[in-house]
Amino acid sequence: MERNGFIGNGLLLKKQKMAKFPFTLISSKIPLNVNLMFKLLAITILANSYLYNTSLKLPFLDILNEISDPSFILWTAILITMIGLFLMFINLFPSIGGFMVSLTIFISILWCRPCYADSRMYIFSLLILLTLYQKDYGIKILQIQVIILYFGSGLNKLFDLDWLTGVYIDNWLTKTLDSSLYKTLTTLTPTLMVAKFMSWSVILVEIVISIFFISKKYYKTAIWLGVFLHSSSMIVTNSVFGSFVAGVFISYLAYINWPNQIIISLPNSRNLNYISKLHSFLNFKNFYKINTTPISYGIKCSINNKEYSNFTAIQQILLYHPIFYFFIVGLILFPGLGYNWVKGIFFILISILMIPIVGKIIDRFILLAIKNKSN
Repeated sequence: MERNGFIGNGLLLKKQKMAKFPFTLISSKIPLNVNLMFKLLAITILANSYLYNTSLKLPFLDILNEISDPSFILWTAILITMIGLFLMFINLFPSIGGFMVSLTIFISILWCRPCYADSRMYIFSLLILLTLYQKDYGIKILQIQVIILYFGSGLNKLFDLDWLTGVYIDNWLTKTLDSSLYKTLTTLTPTLMVAKFMSWSVILVEIVISIFFISKKYYKTAIWLGVFLHSSSMIVTNSVFGSFVAGVFISYLAYINWPNQIIISLPNSRNLNYISKLHSFLNFKNFYKINTTPISYGIKCSINNKEYSNFTAIQQILLYHPIFYFFIVGLILFPGLGYNWVKGIFFILISILMIPIVGKIIDRFILLAIKNKSN
């Protein structure tokens, strides 16, 4: 099916060549959200220094101990990784670049037993699935990966006595992380009550998320629950869990139903000019069309012939704008300096503001304010 120069659901352009700006998200080969996932994962891998901070000691395989010069392997892996990340960014061969990077991540894990972490394995699995992307079933495979992540995690905790009794959470937050917030809460409640509440809440929410991700009707609800769950964990633990939170947030892009085209209308011709230039530079111009006729007030957008105004328009623009996701992942990866809990609070506030009913309520207040001002 072909509409407005787009093929299928609007994620692919008909015969568009790669833009002069090499970091464009509009590609003739892969959907916008898959392209965006490639780039966000590349940033995550680069920021977490997966290879050049890896010590080549204690490998999983004894045969790796027999290599006389492991530094040569390390620098070769770094070179391959950098080439792979470059290919992922410039849209030349993103799948090949993704395969190269995933291969070096896997080798680095095999070579360094202490370096193993669930966050790395999740990033590795996402990258592998992205490289295997095919138009007919690629997104479905990525979606199944997210369902397995939450269902497997919830089911594993459900049959773990330490999780059920709250012992794991209590030991982790008091002895391992030394969480001041958790310690404060435990002084106000009976023994292990807070730990049990947290444990059962995590188990329940993870299983519910996995179920909600099965039906398109509940995709956005599942994403909201996921953001709330991981943001709450950031607040309690003051941690972003390496690259795990970033990886999970990136994987949600597989569930966002991207529209054919977004038409944005603004009240100021100067703003129109600046935004039009920005979108042209990033090659969003074919996807985000700026209405050249200024409107009287506020902001409006049209998505698949459905109109949104003021705050609900801002919600929709953010939901479908790549720059918003670069900002979110960049904020997660930015050094917390002991204040990662602030990021968690910020993400919860953002997730609340992105709820459709909240947008409608805010719009009502905006309309009332405009009406009272005109009177």
